Amino acid sequence: MRSFLVCLLLAVALVSSGCAITHDSKAAVGIKEAGTINIIQNPSVRAGFLEAMKEWLTSNGYKYNVLPQNADKSQGWVLTYIGQWSWDLTIYLAKASIKAYKDGVEVGNSEYSSTQGGLNLNKFSKADETIKKMMTDLFK
Repeated sequence: MRSFLVCLLLAVALVSSGCAITHDSKAAVGIKEAGTINIIQNPSVRAGFLEAMKEWLTSNGYKYNVLPQNADKSQGWVLTYIGQWSWDLTIYLAKASIKAYKDGVEVGNSEYSSTQGGLNLNKFSKADETIKKMMTDLFK
């Protein structure tokens, strides 16, 4: 029985060792001084994603406008976002991307992926916390 438990623990350790959650960011230089941030709405993404972005902006003293999905990215500071949820015992944020544009040119981004998370239980963290961390990294 003991050797079975040792083998089981070893198997779990080997399987979970390759399970990574990635979070890569490139800060949008100059965005901290922005008077107003425009967010292009993405109706294909759960509403909570946009709400988390708006909460972060408000709590950090930024004014924002939400623009329709077909809005032009060359309207000052503009954020776009994509979020995909998956199912593994529960629904969780699997992939996310927030991009920052200044006058139509991409100047920063924050990318998150838990698709290689496997047994990594951190993939089940609250989506709004992940989104707010992405915003923090984008505004560094």
